[in-house]
Amino acid sequence: MTLMIQNTSWELIQSLQEGRLDAVFVDTSDVGDSLWSCELFTEPYYVVLPVHHRFRSRKTVKFAELCDELLIVHQAPCDTRKHIFEQMALLGHKPNIISEVAFGDFILGAVVAGMGITILPELMAKHIGHLQLLALH
Repeated sequence: MTLMIQNTSWELIQSLQEGRLDAVFVDTSDVGDSLWSCELFTEPYYVVLPVHHRFRSRKTVKFAELCDELLIVHQAPCDTRKHIFEQMALLGHKPNIISEVAFGDFILGAVVAGMGITILPELMAKHIGHLQLLALH
């Protein structure tokens, strides 16, 4: 078995269509009609904040409240980044990007340092207990 990791679902789907892979695990929003797919799970996003952030006493935060926050994102191409941009555009906003971090770099370190906030899938956000960070749904 060969395992391939790519930055985006689109890259994996392209590898599948070109015959370099037999199956892929991707974001279903990128799967076209020409491919068979089966949804394995859904995953919410969380905002990840420094512990001293003004939202620290909250249990949840509305996405619209994040539009003016300083945002740290992964560099393009990135599925999470794409979703953030799409959702903010629906609200009539552009993300207030303070920093773009390459894949493999520690995006959470920039949040711990107080540079801004980030938005991550639940699987990533739920494993930050060892850091001085908060994750709100």
